[in-house]
Amino acid sequence: MPSYYEAGDLARWDSDYHCSMGEFEDESNFNFQIITLIYELAGLNLFGTYNPKESVRVYRLIVKELNRRGISVTGGMDVSAW
Repeated sequence: MPSYYEAGDLARWDSDYHCSMGEFEDESNFNFQIITLIYELAGLNLFGTYNPKESVRVYRLIVKELNRRGISVTGGMDVSAW
């Protein structure tokens, strides 16, 4: 995403993300689900007004899912001011 940001083309980032999915993606796969959640967090406020409440909700969900799988991440980050 940083290279898209530097190029001033975040819409292309969104488009490229969607185009990268194959027809036969296994949506039940943990990696697919986490990537989808991270995409949701990254794109949540991309084209609209910043929504801190929803950003915090999605971030906490990501932390919970990663921790459930034994992947430690910081859960107390303040995403309300991103």
